Amino acid sequence: LETASKKRKHDVSSIDKNSADLKKSKKNFSKTDSESDVESIISDDERNSIISAKSKKNPKQWNETYPTTSEYTDQYDVHITNDFKNTDEDIPPISVYIAVGFAVEIKKFHIESITEKVLSVEPSNDKSFSRQTEIHRPVAYSILLVDDCKKIVYHKFYCGLDVIANLVLSLQNISKAVLKYMERNIPMNKNDIISQNKCHLCGKLFSKRCISVKNHDHFTGKLLGKACEGCNLNYKVTQFLPIVMHNLSGYDSHLILKEISSNLAKKIKIIPVNTQKCMSFCIDNLVFLDSFLFLPCKLSTLIENLKQSDHKFPIFNSFFYSYDNRKHLLRKGVFPYSYFDSFVKLKNRKLPPKSAFFNNLTNENISENEYRFAKFIFSKFKCQNFEDYLRLYLNTDVVLLAEVFENFRTLSMDYFQLDPVHFYTTPSLTWSAGIKTTNVTLELLTDIDIYLMLEAGIRGGMCQVSKRYSKANNKYLDNFDELLESKFILSLDVNNLYGTAMAFYKLPESEFRFFNKKEMDTFSLMPVTSDSNVGYILEVDIFYPPELHSKHNSFPMAPYHETINYDMLSPYQKNLCKQFNIKINKNCKKLLNTFNEKKNYVVHYLNLQFYIKHGLYKLKKFIK
Repeated sequence: LETASKKRKHDVSSIDKNSADLKKSKKNFSKTDSESDVESIISDDERNSIISAKSKKNPKQWNETYPTTSEYTDQYDVHITNDFKNTDEDIPPISVYIAVGFAVEIKKFHIESITEKVLSVEPSNDKSFSRQTEIHRPVAYSILLVDDCKKIVYHKFYCGLDVIANLVLSLQNISKAVLKYMERNIPMNKNDIISQNKCHLCGKLFSKRCISVKNHDHFTGKLLGKACEGCNLNYKVTQFLPIVMHNLSGYDSHLILKEISSNLAKKIKIIPVNTQKCMSFCIDNLVFLDSFLFLPCKLSTLIENLKQSDHKFPIFNSFFYSYDNRKHLLRKGVFPYSYFDSFVKLKNRKLPPKSAFFNNLTNENISENEYRFAKFIFSKFKCQNFEDYLRLYLNTDVVLLAEVFENFRTLSMDYFQLDPVHFYTTPSLTWSAGIKTTNVTLELLTDIDIYLMLEAGIRGGMCQVSKRYSKANNKYLDNFDELLESKFILSLDVNNLYGTAMAFYKLPESEFRFFNKKEMDTFSLMPVTSDSNVGYILEVDIFYPPELHSKHNSFPMAPYHETINYDMLSPYQKNLCKQFNIKINKNCKKLLNTFNEKKNYVVHYLNLQFYIKHGLYKLKKFIK
């Protein structure tokens, strides 16, 4: 090390695979008495690869510390990179138990908008275009504050021009009051006695190294159980108020973020999906969550599911205390979205005709039964004008959303002791639940070659041109033509692909390493079973036999990242490029299903077994 780095003195550390802790070498390799000026971290594998090295005096000085052309790098496989953080600043993805216990308060709300019509000029026919037909202006909201006992603490309906500003100010005032209330610190009830031999938070058995302490709820004074010292210190009340909306990322977030200014918020954080969508955002202590990212169904479907499960609807029943009213409102309401394009219509004293309920976005109208229901609700609840109907619609929606999401939180807490409001999506929740349930400690990858190889195996979504139209012709159809070839259409779909793979196949967790030469020469792929305790990632060359091209033409196997050049285009595509002056991006790679030969193809052993069984050839045995 010191010879290769111009006699500089080093502090050398290695990583313990079991604990991911850094162990500093106690040996003094250098003959000089000068203070060390380079920190190096060496992986604990056969080759002792350098995975991190930096100059103490100048942290950016990487290449000067380790000249990549030296004999040392050829001999010891040194990797110099700025893409990795220092290992001592990272924590391996071990079992982290998040959100044990309910948040004290949670807010649900719903926004309704008017759809102002927009007059636009007819666009040119020889260019692609988007026509703006409506502008959505928020006109009203309904918010509901629910505590951890499923009791309604606060409710507000507001209708006016300054909806977003009023909404944010209302939420901020409520947040301040709630967080102030949660600051109280009630001493533990010393009379509470509990006998446990393991931590009630992480499940570790108590020992001389794992000392137990009493862990109590500072908000109520109630003894929660015995915990280890680390869990007890880290058990803190989160200082935020979760705000839950259904389809926040698809609709409501646009209305809110467009109106937010520095006068309304000191600190805004956004988790974007793309330039048009965000997964979540924070305004000061308010964390906005999309319930649709946890429960991807229409609210009407979620309500029906709850009704079929014999749910008691405690929040709904406390809001609509009359049984006669409840039995009519326990469903998604009917609202004329496209009709509501002006504040003036709020004063209309009658419900609009059925034709006004036509939805321009979906090109659908409501049924006669739905319209009769809307008229019945307008009359039953003595609505004096359309604003009263809007109020009832929003209040019903927000209460039912609270019912659905609170039930989801209860189920998650019962099964996994994880609260969904500390996550952004179902995948992030289920990942933590999987780590917690299996009690697996994932090994930190310290070899950059292993990391890069696994990264090369990431596929993504396939790029294709789907067939838009197909006409069936068979004996089961009334218009069957016997002179033509029989043709059937079958629609296939597979749900929960990721969940199925994680549930039925063993996933890699530790002891990642490369094959040595002897293992490569003796390894046999096909006998390895799907339930093997040892898995394999392979790098191979794959050849697609010509005799399979016709059979596999609809869906070739082994998708591969390729750069599309002009010569690969069909005559029709080339003509389109010429007609619309489209330039091919030479640096853009796409995931393609082709019959081309795949070079250095990184693949899981189960996939490769499947490919070989169906006729593909593995040209080169290059196993890692």
